[in-house]
Amino acid sequence: MNVSKILYLILFALMSADVFAAEDPAIKLGKTLDTALDVLYSHGCVDDGDEQKQAKVRQILKETYDWTIIVRYVAGSNWKRFQPSEQDRFVQLIEALALKACLGTLKGKARPVIEFQKTRNSGKRAEVSFVVIIDERPIKGAFRFARRLSGWEIYDIVIENISFGKNYRQQLNDYFRRRTAAELIEKLEKLMKAENLNESLIF
Repeated sequence: MNVSKILYLILFALMSADVFAAEDPAIKLGKTLDTALDVLYSHGCVDDGDEQKQAKVRQILKETYDWTIIVRYVAGSNWKRFQPSEQDRFVQLIEALALKACLGTLKGKARPVIEFQKTRNSGKRAEVSFVVIIDERPIKGAFRFARRLSGWEIYDIVIENISFGKNYRQQLNDYFRRRTAAELIEKLEKLMKAENLNESLIF
C-alpha cells in the first residue's frame, strides 16, 4: 500500500476522533467524519482551493484530536531521538502530509462511504471496525482507541490487517540505524514539496 493511500486512511481516523467521545467512540467518530467530508464535498466549499480546504480540515482536527498521540505511538522509543522542537515539527509534517495525501486521493472521486461495525470495548481499550467504500471498492480496517483523561483517543489504525503504527515503527527503526532525526525531518520537508505522494515508503 503506498504512502498516499495509507496517509489518506489515517486521516480518516484523525478526522473522526473526539476528545469528549461517548462510551462508544464510534458515535462521535461518524459525526466528526461527516463534518470533515462536508468541507471537501459541500457546495459551499466547492470554490475553495486546496490550501483553504486543508486549513478548514486542520481546524476540525485540532478541535477533536491530538496528532501527537498517534505519532508518538508510531515513533515508539525513537521519539526520544528527536529534540523537543524536532518533535513538534515531526508531528506537524505528518499532519500536513496526511492532509495533502487525502485531498489528492479524493480529487475527482465521489464522496466516500464509511460503515462502522460493532465496537469492542474492554474499558481501557476500544476497537471500532469499519468498511470504507471508495469508488465502489470496499476497504476493511479498524480504529484503535485508548482511554485517556480527555476521553477516547486514537493511537493506531489497521488497514487490511496491517497496523499503521507497527509498520511505520519498523521503518523508523531501520531508518535510525543509518540516519538522524534532523535528516528525517529534511526528507519529510522535501516530500511536502513533491507533486504527489505515490511512494512506497515515507521514511
